[in-house]
Amino acid sequence: MNIDKLKQLCANHLATLDTRLAALLAYCEQLRLENQSLHAREHELLAERDGLIQNNEQARTRIDAMVMRLKNLENSNEQ
Repeated sequence: MNIDKLKQLCANHLATLDTRLAALLAYCEQLRLENQSLHAREHELLAERDGLIQNNEQARTRIDAMVMRLKNLENSNEQ
C-alpha cells in the first residue's frame, strides 16, 4: 500500500470518527437537556405533592372537627 492511499484511508477514518464523535456529543447534549427538564419536572411534582398532602391534612382536620361537633350535638340531644 502506498503512502497516499494510507493517508487517504487515515483521513477517511478520521472523518468518520469526527462525524461519530459529533453525533455522540449532540446526543449527550440532548440527554443533558432532557435530564435537566426531568429534574425540573420532578421538583414541580414534589412541590405539588407537598401541597396536596397539606390540603389533605387540612381537610382531615376539618372533617374530624365536624365529626366531633356532630357527636357533641348528638350527645346534647340525647340528654
